Amino acid sequence: MPSASSGTTVTTTAQIADDVIVNADINSAAAIVYSKLDLALGIVNADISASAAIVYSKLNLALGIVNADVSASAAIVDTKLAQIATASKVSGAALTSLASIPAGAGVIPAANVPTSLIKRYLTTTAVTVTNTVTETNLFSYTLPGGILGTNGGVKILMRISKIESVAGSAYCIIRLKYGTTVIATSGNAAPLIGDNGGGFMTAVIYASGASNTQLGHYEMEIGPIQVNGSANKARYTATGTGAVDSTLDTAITVTVEWSVANASNTVTMTSALVESFAT
Repeated sequence: MPSASSGTTVTTTAQIADDVIVNADINSAAAIVYSKLDLALGIVNADISASAAIVYSKLNLALGIVNADVSASAAIVDTKLAQIATASKVSGAALTSLASIPAGAGVIPAANVPTSLIKRYLTTTAVTVTNTVTETNLFSYTLPGGILGTNGGVKILMRISKIESVAGSAYCIIRLKYGTTVIATSGNAAPLIGDNGGGFMTAVIYASGASNTQLGHYEMEIGPIQVNGSANKARYTATGTGAVDSTLDTAITVTVEWSVANASNTVTMTSALVESFAT
């Protein structure tokens, strides 16, 4: 390989022997442009000044930030956090200000509800079933799924302001239903002959150790009314079971069915309250 002698102008790389140029050969003011430097995989942490202040847009940190990178005093605002939807990610001990939970936020699981009664629904809108042999709703309320749980229940209190029938053998059947399942039925109730006999009905449906098994009963006391010509109080009770999936929203219904269509055969409900309880 030809080489340059002292005083000779170097015009080609062939005139420079390999591995002879060292750091001291480069002028400190050479200002070699970046494009002529091959620095791929060559820059290390020590090459970067502590005051480099590299802007964020030039850093590729995708999936690279870990918990230790975040300062304990970072105070990241909650608007920059995604919704936490993964189970077991939030401890119950971390929940505060429960009184501020919006009404539409959802249903608290029955296991977390105190044993005291909780009002679920109240109506004072009167409903009358009269002059029909078709089974008709006297009361209906859709219970949110999960309320019964495995050992919880609901209680329905109804004010019956009137129950009367035409003289003769007219009777009414009163059914307590959970979904389409008849939990309890009066069968053919004794003839009710009279005027403006009123009273109360109490019904309970509760889970029997599982979310898809229920027990239920109702009790109704009406009077005084004319029963077979004498003024008496009439009391009806009925019990039964169900196998409904209570994790789904399900209607609780009280229906009335008259044996004879007559304008004098009438039942009127004036108010109803639904309460839930957990054990």
